[in-house]
Amino acid sequence: MNEQLAAILEDLRKFSPELLDPGTKPAMQPPASRRGLGTLGADIDRAHAFARLVPALISEQDRIERRDSIDWRTSPIPLRATLSRAPWHWQRVGPRWLPKVWIAPELELTADPGCARWIEHLIVRMERRLASGRARIAKHAEDARSFAPSTAWSRSECEAQEQLLSRVDDASGALARARFAVSRSMDGHVTPSASPPFPFPRTPPWIALRELSEAILDERKALQASIRGLLAGQVNIATEPYLYQRWVGVKLLAAFEQLGWRPLGDVVGSIYLGGSIQLVRDGAQIDFHVEPRLSQRSDHPSGCYCTRGSEVTPDFLLIAPGPSGSEAYVLDACKTSDREVMRAKARYLELVAHVKPRQIAGVWTRHPPRRAWSAAPLDRGVCDLERPDGAAGVVPMNPLPFRSEPIAAWVSDIDREARAWDRAHSSAAVSEHRGSGWEG
Repeated sequence: MNEQLAAILEDLRKFSPELLDPGTKPAMQPPASRRGLGTLGADIDRAHAFARLVPALISEQDRIERRDSIDWRTSPIPLRATLSRAPWHWQRVGPRWLPKVWIAPELELTADPGCARWIEHLIVRMERRLASGRARIAKHAEDARSFAPSTAWSRSECEAQEQLLSRVDDASGALARARFAVSRSMDGHVTPSASPPFPFPRTPPWIALRELSEAILDERKALQASIRGLLAGQVNIATEPYLYQRWVGVKLLAAFEQLGWRPLGDVVGSIYLGGSIQLVRDGAQIDFHVEPRLSQRSDHPSGCYCTRGSEVTPDFLLIAPGPSGSEAYVLDACKTSDREVMRAKARYLELVAHVKPRQIAGVWTRHPPRRAWSAAPLDRGVCDLERPDGAAGVVPMNPLPFRSEPIAAWVSDIDREARAWDRAHSSAAVSEHRGSGWEG
């Protein structure tokens, strides 16, 4: 694995480990004999592995020796036995007292409730992780269904999301069956406990559970295992271009936050599966759309549409206050330093337009984005202009070493204009209100 990819993985891991997972994206797939899973997929895999262990764990716990259920039996010989303190176990032979019998401990083999309580605790932890992932996927599946059957993308996206939901539901069902088996073994409800049984059973199923529990209870260890698997070519994660795209999204969002913009909505889910984030500052708002699917229909929340072809999908589309009411800014990530590929991102100036046209010299005309730029792994400290008016250009975003100055400069232009035009529009609205004759 190259150093750039390692830096991307580390930044995404710090922001949210879910961004390493393929989701509905193409994945890096090693040979089937060495294939593992990413973050959400790893949770699903662990749930199934855990459920497969439960029958053996239950059968083993019925044979665990409990120290609080010791029974003493008498023995005619001192083999593995000790002297009794009971007077009737002794007899006098001449001048000496000799034992008639010895006593030996007999450990009762019963089910240890501590084992069942710890198993239940692990089930609860896994169910929470799966429920969190399912809620996020379900939201974006609903968003995809809202466009169906209008575009080919919406139909394929619905199918991909439904497959993810089905996998999560299968894993949740396996945990539910495991819980029922544990409860039945204890003849009733089992209260979860975070304390492992002591002494911990040393049978093979319980040793396997202890190893599995480390990833279930400690997300950092689970992530470390995923990274190690990636290095060994055993982990199934999103392909490098998609990881780079998500990394650009994280850095773009961070640049706005550095200027005081506060994100609202499901930030991780939007970057992970596509969606929208609202950025607010001092009453102004910028809509941050991740992978918006723009068709020739005019019903996208961004207020933009595709002018040519069936649909178009820029990586990031920002809608901010501007002179015509709102302005669109496009940033598209490309994991290449090929100059022609980077220049091609300017095509969004022709492919994307606002639903509401703008007026120039008394003529209504199409309202294209203010900017359509690319983000590329160039090792430069300043942005590269492709056009003198700034409508097209390149934001250098090299993961190693990462320089924040170019993306900060690109974002600061949007920040400055958005807040200025928001104040201008607000002042115009107040003046119009006063001019209408109404007293506030």
